[in-house]
Amino acid sequence: MVQDRLHNGLIWAAIASLLLLSWTAQEAAAQAAIDNEVMITVADNGVCVGVESQLAMFVETVQAANVSNVLVLALDKQAYDFCAQHNLPAVLVPLEARTLHGSLLDLLVPDSVKGRKHNEVLGSQKFLLARRIVERGYHVFLVDTDIVVIQNPFPFLVRDTDIECMSDGWTPETEHGAFYTEGDEGWFPHGRYSFVSLNTGTVYLRATNRTSRVLELVCQRLTTENVWDQHVFTEAVLKPSYKDYNGTGATLRILDEHKFANSKFLYKTLRHVNNKHEYADTPRPVLLHFNAHAGKTSKPRRMRAAINHYLMGDSLEFMEQGEGSWD
Repeated sequence: MVQDRLHNGLIWAAIASLLLLSWTAQEAAAQAAIDNEVMITVADNGVCVGVESQLAMFVETVQAANVSNVLVLALDKQAYDFCAQHNLPAVLVPLEARTLHGSLLDLLVPDSVKGRKHNEVLGSQKFLLARRIVERGYHVFLVDTDIVVIQNPFPFLVRDTDIECMSDGWTPETEHGAFYTEGDEGWFPHGRYSFVSLNTGTVYLRATNRTSRVLELVCQRLTTENVWDQHVFTEAVLKPSYKDYNGTGATLRILDEHKFANSKFLYKTLRHVNNKHEYADTPRPVLLHFNAHAGKTSKPRRMRAAINHYLMGDSLEFMEQGEGSWD
């Protein structure tokens, strides 16, 4: 009986600690927000190692673009200290909390994603934390750390839908959809409208009831299923009501790919829009997300080349790099 009471007491203490951490994140978001809008990213030591780390280039370009309403939710002290050293607002939200035995319990890491790739674990964290902030009435521009900010993105948002989001597409048809006619032999052809999944590394979440419903569904599935946050988010936004399932009814705007570019579109199209020899005349985007380039060395190298091209005027390496994910 005594052991049960002790066990329950420690569990409630851990829950209270977790709620306090969430409240701290919410309060930090309130302080960072401008017009109730805040850019949020989630970081840990996996993205802040080395001089040319993702977090280092995130900080560099966010500050160069004068984005002041930004907050890093640091999942460990190394990421938090890095932000403090570079004068970027951050709040420490530990990835793990103490358990009965003094070891570490992944209270913030759903069992469904433990052991998965680093970016997928971070993906579960960012939605769990962003949900709390949105539900307090703040509009959240949720981004990954592997972005390069060329211009302050807030003036380029339209704000006429619940959600504004980048897609993983690299052509007009794959980015925001096209109608296809197809069919089986012997049957009348049928139509299909489709595009590739939404890109959750760059998504603006307006604080509406429909957005809250999307985040509720996403967090519910992330904590109970072994699923990728990006696929879950896409389905929550787009899936219609059917039988016992009630759709969210959320409205969606796909961000202009010439302003908010994923790295596949950037390398295959955007850098070649004008005469490929007139490097200085290529369109100046707002934000680049290097989601399509996953190599541990190629991703930071490409991020730096894009910074040099768009912010420093040094285009040589950027224009000569290959297109492929692993080049």
